[in-house]
Amino acid sequence: MNDRERHKIISEEYADFVVEYDSDLNFFERYQNSTYNLINEKYAVLHIPVNYINNNAIQEFGYHTMPKCFGLTAFITGSVEGVKAHSVYSGENTGKGILIGIVDSGIDYRNPFFIKEDNTTKIELLWDQSIDSNRYPVGFYYGTEYTEQEINMALQSDNPLELVPSLDIIGEGTAMAGVATGLSNNAIETIGVVPGASLAVVKLKTAKKYLVEFYGIPEQAVCYQQNDIMMGVEYLIRNAKRLGKPVVICLGLSSSQSSHKGEDIMSNYFNENANQAGICMLMASGNEGDQMHHYYKSLIPPNTTDIVYLHVGREDKNFTAEMWGFLPSLLNVMIIAPDGTQIYEIRADFSSQRNISVTYLETVIYIDSYNSEKYSEQQLIMFRFRNMQEGIWRFVVSGTLNLRSEFHIWLPIRNFITEETYFFNADPFTTISAPGNAQFPITVNSYEPVNINLAPFTGRGFTSANFPKPTITAPGVNLLAPTLFNTVAPISGSSLSTAYTAGICAGLLEESIRRKERSILNTSTVKNALLIKATRQKNTIYPNPEWGYGYIQ
Repeated sequence: MNDRERHKIISEEYADFVVEYDSDLNFFERYQNSTYNLINEKYAVLHIPVNYINNNAIQEFGYHTMPKCFGLTAFITGSVEGVKAHSVYSGENTGKGILIGIVDSGIDYRNPFFIKEDNTTKIELLWDQSIDSNRYPVGFYYGTEYTEQEINMALQSDNPLELVPSLDIIGEGTAMAGVATGLSNNAIETIGVVPGASLAVVKLKTAKKYLVEFYGIPEQAVCYQQNDIMMGVEYLIRNAKRLGKPVVICLGLSSSQSSHKGEDIMSNYFNENANQAGICMLMASGNEGDQMHHYYKSLIPPNTTDIVYLHVGREDKNFTAEMWGFLPSLLNVMIIAPDGTQIYEIRADFSSQRNISVTYLETVIYIDSYNSEKYSEQQLIMFRFRNMQEGIWRFVVSGTLNLRSEFHIWLPIRNFITEETYFFNADPFTTISAPGNAQFPITVNSYEPVNINLAPFTGRGFTSANFPKPTITAPGVNLLAPTLFNTVAPISGSSLSTAYTAGICAGLLEESIRRKERSILNTSTVKNALLIKATRQKNTIYPNPEWGYGYIQ
């Protein structure tokens, strides 16, 4: 990547692909008319003219290379009953010397919760991917980087946005930063878990239009794409090392586009970085537990057939669903329209991958299938629905005779589809969203802290490979957090419980440094410390698909 080509990163005329090149730059020679931007020595982002993208793109470039789309997991509940985020260490640990990194919608740096008593910011770095300039971070080639000094100059001016024009127009990043490390004000004694920690924030640019259209995501939805998130995390890792500070990386975004096995490019990237020295990485479990967006069935011979009932709402014309099956059994699927017409049967055969287009009246269904997807090594059938008819669609699924056949189907996350589209007989388990199924990061579930009840919305484990997730459960209902209007409101969601836990992890890191226990400065050892301190209920077996290894207060 160079300055002459860097416009391709943000241009709508170029499509993005995430690839594993393993330090071999010759890898890119196979892609004509393309350029690349390196994430690290193993992963990169390819930029290819968008006119190369057609309905066969999954087959041509691979499911694993197409960036997945991620949405928000925080929402204002409107209830005043809740919990004030507070230090759990009786004032001994404030997070001093620890960096909390947030990759999300940005931050309102003008909010008093992020301004210290001497009128200086607690934000050490802010990378706004959405503001294009020649002041991008070294090695990243897009967006604009703002330093602590520049933010301080803005705060001292009459019009801060003239100097640092970065805004959080969504609010999730601001709320997360407030819960993790917000300072006190006159109205609330303390809002952040560790008010002494500093911040490094990445404001993600929105997903490109071609990608949103490809997956059938509503135009008005807040949507970010995988490669920008990976770049954001890489930015935090590099700068934490440069600053010589441990960093707690906090990701609150969610996607249902994965095998939920925790084996894909993004999960591998996080796994490879989570246990580096000085890094503690946390992921949200997502908000899919009560959405009826997941279906699971185990077919045991002689009963090798199941009927899946999918109710499609009036407004959900376009969306994507993924069916994942367990080898060696291969799935056959008959698609039946609401009027009872059998419109197509997907038959398992020895073809390793196929692309099919099915038209029925005004509905078009693009079907991409793999007998064994590259990273998960599971059967994948991806449906991209276009102009779907309202009503109850049926999918008659059958497995291989004399073999047990298991399969999952996931619909898009709640922010990408309405409540009118759902499965009958949905399964609330295996609903932890990507990237929360990655093995080594700490995955955080949400509970309501007044009565100690699991939040209805929170994702539930385990992974589709039966690996224990979530890791831990934290307060995530009605947490007091800063809004975009310089007020405080009760906000819920798994991103908030993740931010709460990030503050606690920062406190553990600070305590380790004070005791000169350098061995605890990575995700694995912080995770172990969390689990030792966790509260566990009687008569419950842990790890638990709802509570993980327990909950923190």
